[in-house]
Amino acid sequence: DIVPIVVNTVNCACPAPPSVVITQPNVDVCGTMVATFDYTVANGPASVSHDGAGTLSTSSLANGTSTFTYTPAAADAGNTVTITANIADPDGTGPCEAVSDMATVTVNPNPTMTGGMVCVGGMITLTGSGTPNGTSPYVSDNMSVATVTDGGVVTGVSAGTATITYTDINNCTVMATVTVNAVPDLSVTSPITNSCPATTVDLTDVSVTGLADGNSTVGTISYHTVSNPANSTDQVVATPTMAATGATYYIRKETAANCVDIVPIVVNTVNCACPAPPSVVITQPNVDVCGTMVATFDYTVANGPASVSHDGAGTLSTSSLANGTSTFTYTPAAADAGNTVTITATIADPDGTDPCETVSDMATVTVFSSSQNCFGVQVEINTDQE
Repeated sequence: DIVPIVVNTVNCACPAPPSVVITQPNVDVCGTMVATFDYTVANGPASVSHDGAGTLSTSSLANGTSTFTYTPAAADAGNTVTITANIADPDGTGPCEAVSDMATVTVNPNPTMTGGMVCVGGMITLTGSGTPNGTSPYVSDNMSVATVTDGGVVTGVSAGTATITYTDINNCTVMATVTVNAVPDLSVTSPITNSCPATTVDLTDVSVTGLADGNSTVGTISYHTVSNPANSTDQVVATPTMAATGATYYIRKETAANCVDIVPIVVNTVNCACPAPPSVVITQPNVDVCGTMVATFDYTVANGPASVSHDGAGTLSTSSLANGTSTFTYTPAAADAGNTVTITATIADPDGTDPCETVSDMATVTVFSSSQNCFGVQVEINTDQE
């Protein structure tokens, strides 16, 4: 017996197959930087979830092509967050099936770096955390203020601020500010000398050092015996107001920002001693004579000659006393009787200024008249004539 059997067709294909694709399989971010993903959904929507501590911009991806974001939390730093987009089985059994796609966010921690201060011409080293980027890990945004090497060494160029950006191996960055402070504008007058009769100099005197002129930067001044003192108290001049001559000292100026300038000042010596000091001595301070009796004086002159003068009416044997030891005389005139005549011997200042000086000595002649006591003898003159 033959009987027919009809075989009908049942379509085993899902009539509206769901599909979800996240375009980027992995996105690297730094710190809390937002990660953006492109996606395409068909016959969705797709639910989206994550296993991190941050937040998604949406929990549902609509049909079509668009984007969503993941914002990491601080706790995600150093971790990888998995994001899953899923469309559940639309018919609960066959022929349709659930579909999903995944992507990851690698959250690299932001590097750290601390800025600082430096003086013009000085250097400081900044150190970023982690491993530096292989290409220009440190960059200055103001090379006229501060430059920086690939090793993080910052050099102050001029007063101001500069931002230094550090990039690590994950291309994560951090910025720090460097303040460049001016170096004190210290200037001095050098060399200087002592001013006789002083045999020392006052390093603190603005008229000597010039510190009041052209030094506008406020700072602390100190005085040292070495060229590179470590601080304001290192090997200081014991008494800067009475510094010895014939030496080189170092004046140090430090600002509140710890910027320092040190300049030398040479102190030369002016000899305040007279190289050939003149001297004149009249041995007898006073000589008594009677009438026109000659008065004789002994003298000693060095580095002369000495001029000699008197205020009487008589005459001196000379007007100039030669170097050495000798004598001169004064012969009174009749008008000197009963008076005291002063004799002055003088050697003028041989250099006109310091260190030599004018010197002099004086003696007197007491002239008694013939009717007075002469050396204790009473002399009487009888003018009567027989």
